Parts: sequence; C-alpha cells; structure tokens
Amino acid sequence: MQEREWELDDPSALIEQVVLWCSEHGFVDDEAYCQSRIRVGQTKGKSQARLSQELVFKGADKDVVSSALEESEHDDQKAALYYARRRGLGPFARKDREEKHDKHLASLLRAGFSYSLAKQTLEYSFDEAQDILLGFPAD
Repeated sequence: MQEREWELDDPSALIEQVVLWCSEHGFVDDEAYCQSRIRVGQTKGKSQARLSQELVFKGADKDVVSSALEESEHDDQKAALYYARRRGLGPFARKDREEKHDKHLASLLRAGFSYSLAKQTLEYSFDEAQDILLGFPAD
C-alpha cells in the first residue's frame, strides 16, 4: 500500500478480501500444508507427536492435523532412524556407542519418540538400520 501510495482508513477490510480470494483460489489449504510438512518431517526425523505439536502451534486445526497424520504414510520407526542418523545416535554413532546409550536414549525421548521405539532404535545394527531406511523387508 505504501508503494502505491494508497491510503485506507481501515486496511483490515482489504486484508480480509485478499485472504478470502486466496482461499477461494486454493492458495490456502491447511490439509495440503499439513501433509507436506508431515512428509518432510519424517525425513528430518520428527515423530508424529512432534509434528502434531508443531502444526497445531502454527495454527492448523487439531482435526485437520489428526486427519493428515492418519492419511499420511508417516512411519515413526523410520523417523526415529532418520533422527538417529542425523544426530549420530545408536547404530550411527561413530564411537562410544555403549557408553553414551543413556544420552542417546534421552535425545530420542526428547524428540517425541516413545520409550519402546527409542530403545528399539538404539538396538539396531548399522546394516539393519540402513535396510529399514531403504525399505528392504526384514529377514
């Protein structure tokens, strides 16, 4: 408005029109946004719990977030392994894997993964973890 030197007493009316126009033309789609963030979140190692919390915090409706999570192919096991790989935990630890077990476990728990999943993630060998991430079936 400043660039075009428009002077409005109440710019909120214009803002409402723009938001309505964007919604009508599909530029605002919470469902698609949530699905996109969930897909990206898994490869970044984010748990379903963390993703749900982040999306609700960003303003997405809880029902929309729940629906998007149910429809998604998000796999917390793969997400935990992506997280472990990114942080060098468990099967991806460079050294002192056994000595740092409790710290690695705590890191996975803080990231929103369940205790049983975090414990299981740390028990995988490097090859098992890679096979899961690559989608190879278990023996």
